Amino acid sequence: MKKKLIAGAIIALLATTGCSPKQQTEGAEQTAAQSGQAELGSFGVELDARDLSVKPGDDFFMHAGGTWYKNYELPADKTRYGAFGKLAERSEERVKAIIDELASKDDLTGEAKLVADFYNAYMDTETINSKGITPIQPILDEIAAIENVSDLTTLFGKAWLTDTATPIWGGMWYDRLDPNRYELNVGVGGLGLPDRDYYLVESERFANIRAEYEKHIAEMLTFTGAENPAEQAKAILALETKIAEIQWPREKRR
Repeated sequence: MKKKLIAGAIIALLATTGCSPKQQTEGAEQTAAQSGQAELGSFGVELDARDLSVKPGDDFFMHAGGTWYKNYELPADKTRYGAFGKLAERSEERVKAIIDELASKDDLTGEAKLVADFYNAYMDTETINSKGITPIQPILDEIAAIENVSDLTTLFGKAWLTDTATPIWGGMWYDRLDPNRYELNVGVGGLGLPDRDYYLVESERFANIRAEYEKHIAEMLTFTGAENPAEQAKAILALETKIAEIQWPREKRR
């Protein structure tokens, strides 16, 4: 891999140095013409975001962005938002524009047709709703057929195929210290709420979330035709609470 990278770098370098001065100048001018204006301020830094009442040696973060930090309003639908969030949104908008254009055409072939068909099928909510729970019925049947621990662990092992959370999961991944090797990764999951604190912290906020979550579970079970969905929802929440109790806190899992 290293030899290939070095070879590629040499080829790129030769291609650049092999250009005539005129070619190099034209390339530079073209790049400059396409660069456009800075996103922030006149050169990539928003000077108005600074808080000049704070000395940079005392708190450089507040000196460089204190005014922005004090005045910025987080979008109501976000728990956090920053440069990477904005880039992600922009990327999604551009991808959506590309797919929308593809989806509107009828004469597509190959990969373009696959993308358009996949997108149109996903957006066809009428067809999706008309099928009810039929597409997941085989999974529900497997769950109903569990009779012992062996059956349960077997289903846990297959769960990643359907993107289903389990209390314990494992899988193969490349070794970050040696890309020529693979390693077994083991993790925890099985919680419907974002973090163990949602189950264990006794506060009005989390208590309300737990109550609404229990209602949501009952509603989902109703769609499957389950008996006594309210009682089952209560049992599921109790089970997830036990799972949360034995999980490590987030800071220990970093």
